[in-house]
Amino acid sequence: MKFQILSRTQQYQELSQIQPPALLELYRKWDRSRGRSDLPRQQDISPSNLSPFAGNIALVNLETNPKCARYLHVGSNLKRLLGKDPTNLTVENIYSATVAKEIYEAFGKTVRARDATFYQRTFVILGRPYGYFRLILPMRLEGDQVSRLLIGIYPSDERMVDARSWLRAVNVFKQRKREFEESNPRTIGQVWESSLNQ
Repeated sequence: MKFQILSRTQQYQELSQIQPPALLELYRKWDRSRGRSDLPRQQDISPSNLSPFAGNIALVNLETNPKCARYLHVGSNLKRLLGKDPTNLTVENIYSATVAKEIYEAFGKTVRARDATFYQRTFVILGRPYGYFRLILPMRLEGDQVSRLLIGIYPSDERMVDARSWLRAVNVFKQRKREFEESNPRTIGQVWESSLNQ
């Protein structure tokens, strides 16, 4: 019997599928600010236009030497959902290597497309779903290259307002996994066979 109380799904969706309504409105404001260009300049978007979304947006600077992404601003709702303040930190200083890789892949997809990307992710932990909608909007400064990302993130469950509920589920999951592994130790044969498939 395989131990599985955690599952993850993720998928990019068409821009016509953007939800919730606040992310759709954020996208429309970004789209209007492009004018005739494929990318808006950051100065083309007024901070006052972003005030309805302020708690759920982040501004990321894409640095080139070395290549990394640094959070310049993180809204108060996102800080509560994460359980910490990532402002002025790089992606790899905040997240595990696996999560950082996924984030950099998402940023890279947006930079290469020079267009918005919309993404939905769902985790099921102990039978309860947790998830979020993420909209990444590329911007430039004066040059032509994408150098800033405006990111909107909303939890798929409006009742989720801080990190406590999902962290509690993760901790219970880890405890149950540890208990399972202690009572069902893997044999050298299982380890040997599974390592051949990596």
